[in-house]
Amino acid sequence: MAPGVRFLHSAARFTCLRCMYCCFFSREEEAPVVFSWEARRLEELLEEHGVPIENVELKPLEVYRDDKDRCVVLLYRWVIRGFCPFYDVASRGCRIHPEKPSACRMYPLLLEVPSGRLSVSGACKWIEENMWVTKRGDLLGKIFPSEIEIAKKVFADYVAAVQLLREEGFRKVNGIEGCREILDFEEFVASAGDSRGEEKEGG
Repeated sequence: MAPGVRFLHSAARFTCLRCMYCCFFSREEEAPVVFSWEARRLEELLEEHGVPIENVELKPLEVYRDDKDRCVVLLYRWVIRGFCPFYDVASRGCRIHPEKPSACRMYPLLLEVPSGRLSVSGACKWIEENMWVTKRGDLLGKIFPSEIEIAKKVFADYVAAVQLLREEGFRKVNGIEGCREILDFEEFVASAGDSRGEEKEGG
């Protein structure tokens, strides 16, 4: 590789081109994956912004169940049909930019769980114009400095959540069918904390 090309690659840094492709969804599997606490905040934001929700669905994606058929939802698929309801077509910007979920903030990086494997989205216009990035995993930290830090935190939060669920006797299942009780992860954590507090008081 010529020295000039090497310098160009090492100095490159991701810049959003406001191309809109990351905010438009035609297939469910393209839609963002969000933590349960992010899903609840999205519902609040939809209401606060008066955004129609008929084309939006939060579908349980990663569910854990114990031997009492209590289920905990850790991840949801934020199913969006067409443009994201928070996308402003006129300004080509996000109406909830400071509060958008981690999957959006780390984009165009894509995090695979539970493996922790990182990849880049081919739907991103910047990636399309800089395809060499897909072959230079060693430069991801320089090209996507803020995005990769978000991805690291997401993975750490995911691993910690799964570990806690396993310690409490939960195992991963395919869905919510057969669940006697369904809790979001943060609800489960709160209830587990309350139970421990009651045990200490009783003891």
